[in-house]
Amino acid sequence: MGARVYTLCNYCNDEHIYIIGLVGEIFIIDQFLRIWKTKQKNFFQRENFDNDFVSFIKENKVFDGVSESEIQTQLDVVYKFVNGFFNPREKELLTKNILLSHQVEITPVVNSDLEESKREVTNIPILKLEFLNEKPYIREYSKNVLYLQYNETLKAFICPRSLQFNAVVTRNEED
Repeated sequence: MGARVYTLCNYCNDEHIYIIGLVGEIFIIDQFLRIWKTKQKNFFQRENFDNDFVSFIKENKVFDGVSESEIQTQLDVVYKFVNGFFNPREKELLTKNILLSHQVEITPVVNSDLEESKREVTNIPILKLEFLNEKPYIREYSKNVLYLQYNETLKAFICPRSLQFNAVVTRNEED
């Protein structure tokens, strides 16, 4: 599960949106990796992807009554999205190793190299893959990426501008 958390900052007076957890399109990546772990096939090859994911889609009640051409359109969209999500190193690790577990979710960050007035919340995917006989792989970002944490006591996130716990939660939408 994930959430979209809306805040109002006491410092900059701006509303910020923090996205956390397994939301939206990242759910597709999570399902893709679950199927990969079960089948241990190279799903970056289109034939493997189509053969296994068409049955996954047809088993999903959301697609009851959907035509074959619409299912094929959805397969095309998902295939392109998945291929664009993983970088070459991640694709190589997945195709050459046995996937044991994974974790994928969205977390809010800010580019700390930007001047204060230009810093905004950016919600990025965090990816961790664990393989048989390999060190765990964790997707890395540049050193200027600062993770925006939440403080339970203050009910506030770090504001991307002040870099202090000034972004007070105003509402929360479960995804």
